[in-house]
Amino acid sequence: MKKYVEIGIISLLILVLLLMSGCGTTESGGVISWNNTSSVSEEMVMLTGDAPIVLGSLDTHGIEVNVPANAFEVPTEVALMPLEEEVEVDSSVFKPAGGLYRFEIRGDQPRSDVPLEITIKVDEKILQKAQETEGFRAVHYTNEYGWTYVKPLAIDLTAHTLTFETYHNNWWGAAELSEDERTTLQINDISRRQWITSQIDGEMEALTKEIVDEMLIGAFDQHNTDIATMIAKEVTQEIINDLTLTITSDSGSETKVGVGTSIGMMDNVLNGDYAALSTTIAMETGKALSKRLSNESLGEELGTGLKHAGVVAQSLGAISEGDFIGASKHISEFVIGESKVLKAGQLAVKVVDKKISNWRDTEIEKAYQIYLNGTESWLPWGYNVEAGDFESLFTQMRGVAHKVQADALERYAFQRDIHVDDIPADVANDIRNQASKDLEEQFELRKQQESEIEKLRKNNEYVMERIKDWKLMDRGRSYFPDDYPVELQIERIFGQINKVMHDTSRNNVIYDMSYPFELQEDQVELEQILDAIFTRYTDGEEAYWERLKELGLIEDRERYVDRFAFQPDVELTDGNGLVNVLMESNILPFNDALRSLGTITVDQNDQFSASGSHSKSLDFTASNGEQFNWSFEVDNITLEGQFMDNDINEKVHGTGRFSANYTAVLTSHYEGEILGESFTTNREFVFHTTLSGTMDIKSSGAFKDKLFVTMEAESNATSGSLTTRRTSSRGDVSETTDSNYPVSAYIPKTMGSYDETHQFMILR
Repeated sequence: MKKYVEIGIISLLILVLLLMSGCGTTESGGVISWNNTSSVSEEMVMLTGDAPIVLGSLDTHGIEVNVPANAFEVPTEVALMPLEEEVEVDSSVFKPAGGLYRFEIRGDQPRSDVPLEITIKVDEKILQKAQETEGFRAVHYTNEYGWTYVKPLAIDLTAHTLTFETYHNNWWGAAELSEDERTTLQINDISRRQWITSQIDGEMEALTKEIVDEMLIGAFDQHNTDIATMIAKEVTQEIINDLTLTITSDSGSETKVGVGTSIGMMDNVLNGDYAALSTTIAMETGKALSKRLSNESLGEELGTGLKHAGVVAQSLGAISEGDFIGASKHISEFVIGESKVLKAGQLAVKVVDKKISNWRDTEIEKAYQIYLNGTESWLPWGYNVEAGDFESLFTQMRGVAHKVQADALERYAFQRDIHVDDIPADVANDIRNQASKDLEEQFELRKQQESEIEKLRKNNEYVMERIKDWKLMDRGRSYFPDDYPVELQIERIFGQINKVMHDTSRNNVIYDMSYPFELQEDQVELEQILDAIFTRYTDGEEAYWERLKELGLIEDRERYVDRFAFQPDVELTDGNGLVNVLMESNILPFNDALRSLGTITVDQNDQFSASGSHSKSLDFTASNGEQFNWSFEVDNITLEGQFMDNDINEKVHGTGRFSANYTAVLTSHYEGEILGESFTTNREFVFHTTLSGTMDIKSSGAFKDKLFVTMEAESNATSGSLTTRRTSSRGDVSETTDSNYPVSAYIPKTMGSYDETHQFMILR
């Protein structure tokens, strides 16, 4: 097998050769002509203004350019023109998927103030042949940078079109990228994200400390804040250590890279989801505190500091049984409950935004390349600026600059729970100026550290080669089906690498396959990681844990198990108008009874089970004045199931079963008068229900923060009775009538079948 350095040199040579030929992959292919199917036979010109315009026609020309109103500062000509040049492309990089068009913006403003939307016809046969559409891009060409790509806003499989946004003129076409090229782009994206993570270590530590301080001061007695501060410092450091891995190369050099994505922290920061970030840190705080509790003297210290000693007692009981996860759960739930920050669901975070820029944004990347290299003509993407002249560049960015500033205003408003329009004018102006300065700082920082990004890229290229050698990128296998995008598979495997490190409590990866030294407690070889991943995918979860033991990466399996947990997130609304809901559905007792399950922990085998009981009573008045009381008692509700494919950074799916037994009683009281006869009617509707069936469980997004559990009843056995007592009187004559009869025939109509989806919050 080849070592890292050897592969790195070969990759570099290949890269040089490809750059010389204008290509970017190692996949076999050849230079082909782009057979232009464009139907633009003559120049078409329109003038922009204060009304939107549409240039071209999909039916006639195969392209349509939508220009919004006031897209330019002054009325500006835009044109579609025949493409006279002969265009050649390397089919190993991408294959044309439609016509090639020339779009021009004429005048003194070569970039628009808002995005222009372009839709291009795509070859129907190519679309039908594709297993998935993630590889389709809008492509454009410049002499300076060759072919570059724009990810589409949408691909319409019915209309056979691809839609994207742009701010500038160029040659435009639709193409299908090769799998090798897509892999290269994804590795570049991962490398940039790793670099961003490494640049905000200090900010993450400050943010983590801020949240931990807030939580612990809320959870501790006010007279023991010194203890809280001391513990917060230690907990913060422990969390930060867990969020960083060290890469050791053949030469012995070390690079530290944040791996917060493995528990969702970096994704939360990059997405601005500070509430989810807070919850994650709360769970990590619970883990760290539970470790302190296992030490007798430290446990005593915590016991005198926390507001409620019962939390310590519960946690110590769990620790005594070796259940560190249970102990963490008790503490983190208490910490979350006592934290005003988490209850509000927002944080005024000032320190993290500064060094984060969305380097996935194609237009930001283009602007950075111009900042790095400069240009002497307007042709490359509508810029004409010297290298390093950020002030001129930002002015020429036009709509992209507006978006950068608008995003900064949105963040400011979100952090303070106000509307953007409520920001004072002078403050808003300062925010816009600061957004420009921050972007310049990010550009300059990246310029200075391009060599570091290149190291990460080469390292990730090597990892990718090893991943391929372990057959983890072989299509057609159960873990990489033909219709699964290559980008998601790469993200999945890199997420699995983080998972193995997390499961083994190791954060120093050794990439040298001939590493001559004995591994330290925090070290793990890349080959061991890939071995474990391959075992998990081919032989299952149980074999995965056994393999970790065989590789000497864990001693006691239970000690390293840390899956995730989830809890009900349902609401029950009381009040008038509930009668129809109560009578037409059996959801009410089930929704509220789910709360009795509390936090459900997924074990090392991805299995879970939970049971509980619950009772509740509601009083309300109907519009006619009739008084109702609805009470129910769930004496047993159980859930049990198993998750599949619950890799970090991807969706999860689970199946299971549920059952519930409950009794419900609906009583009503009504007094009235008809034709001189007064009466009082009391009714009692009692029914007993036994439900059981299957559950289908799915996560939202890529294993973010919610599970949706769909329960479908296989059996719904319900029996009941209706008792009515009516007392009426006319003058001195009074009469009471009782009736009592079973309502089994009526129940199926009112109860219906059970098939509903309930929402749960995911906790890590």
